[in-house]
Amino acid sequence: MRALWRRLARIDPELLGPIPHRSAEAQADLIMIRARANLVRSRTALVNAARGLTKFYGERLRGCNPRNMDAEKRKGLSAELQIALEPLLRAIESLSQQILDYNECIEQMAGESYREPDFDVRYGLGIGCRHSKVSHSQRVHRSE
Repeated sequence: MRALWRRLARIDPELLGPIPHRSAEAQADLIMIRARANLVRSRTALVNAARGLTKFYGERLRGCNPRNMDAEKRKGLSAELQIALEPLLRAIESLSQQILDYNECIEQMAGESYREPDFDVRYGLGIGCRHSKVSHSQRVHRSE
């Protein structure tokens, strides 16, 4: 045991093993997935803020699914709330469109560069969850 402690104290190179790094392409793909995840978190925060503000005013956003936050949802609000929340709701729509753009890029990236995962993909997981697990494995080149 003391010999091990002595080796650790002097940082013996034999104790250090090689660390496998991701390729630059795999790292870029993972950054794309994480950027999309940040957009989703931002959209969720804005939707929660819109819900809270309407509730504070004594009203409610009906059917408040962030994916389809459109002008029809605003029609049920009073004129004052529509004016006050217009920029916030436009920002939510913009984020939703950007998330859809990321989804297309990630689907294309996954189809071209990564093999299908060996694990069971559960339904209900978003595209970011499914493919971020795949991106932890190394890129494989398809021979098709």
